[in-house]
Amino acid sequence: MKLSQLSLVTVLLFFISLGVFYHDTQRGEGTLEGRAFLKGLNIAGVSKVEFTQKNSDKITFLRSGDYFILESHKNFPAENSKINDLLFKLSNLKIKEKVAEQLDQSELKTFEVAESDYQYAIKLYDEKGDYLSSFKIGKTWKGKGRYLLKESTGEVFLSAANLWLNGNFDSFISKSILKLKNEDIAGVKVNGLNKVSISLENDEVVFEGKNKDKFSEEKSKKYLNSLTSLSFEKYFDPTDKEVRGLKFKHKIQLKTKDKHLYEIELAKKGKDYFARAKALMDESKNTFVLRQDDGTDKLFEIDNVVKSQAKAQSFNQKRAAWIYKISESDYEKWHLSPKELI
Repeated sequence: MKLSQLSLVTVLLFFISLGVFYHDTQRGEGTLEGRAFLKGLNIAGVSKVEFTQKNSDKITFLRSGDYFILESHKNFPAENSKINDLLFKLSNLKIKEKVAEQLDQSELKTFEVAESDYQYAIKLYDEKGDYLSSFKIGKTWKGKGRYLLKESTGEVFLSAANLWLNGNFDSFISKSILKLKNEDIAGVKVNGLNKVSISLENDEVVFEGKNKDKFSEEKSKKYLNSLTSLSFEKYFDPTDKEVRGLKFKHKIQLKTKDKHLYEIELAKKGKDYFARAKALMDESKNTFVLRQDDGTDKLFEIDNVVKSQAKAQSFNQKRAAWIYKISESDYEKWHLSPKELI
């Protein structure tokens, strides 16, 4: 090979290698493979989440103390574990590669991350109301990842793994009003049972009230053991027209062994059944006097009361402000007539 031809080949190889180097460098910068999409996101610092799924209404979660509420759905309390699961999934989104940047809306539709065409749109805010992140999640790529648009930079990425989210607000709440274990229940007082109280002492049923000798211990114990749960189908603000004017004539006070009283009230309207609930404190003190000779038992007593009061307050914050539509079977379970225990 002549020297001139050799030089030409050398030059061509140089430019080819330079091109490969440039391509690899750009691809390396673009893919950022394995990096977090929301790099630096502190989940604890998220105070507001706006979450919209395609063809669904926007859901807004707002931090209220130690839990989130659904600001867009009458401020009903969200289930913390479900919000944390959503934030965990988002914070663990990993990038496979960078696909494009600074595309117009028609080009973004190709990846289904456009303003009018997307799978999920999510905005995260801090406690001051400032943006932490705003992004859209688009279509899947061969079932192995999703396209992601970071709106602050206009960059489009492909995620390293697929992601599925549920945009129905029902999926972020717990429909349990009350959930206990049989061994938690100490007694019940029902105003519909001629104001008879039924309690358990050393696993034995004890009756108090008028005609107490008529009641069956076996049936009463079975009734107590059935009052471990109450769930709802739909919740209402008391001012909603669907529940305005309801008369709650049947009241049950369920006593637990940790000194709680859960008060459940029942109402019926046509073929629909309703309940409301609140927690009371049984035999609790508001003030305590500590003396020098008081031992650890006194401290434990105070600590237990404080914890119990906090638990009652938390229950009321999350459940007492609402009226619930419940199933007929739950209504019949809690709404007992005296003859059923004789």
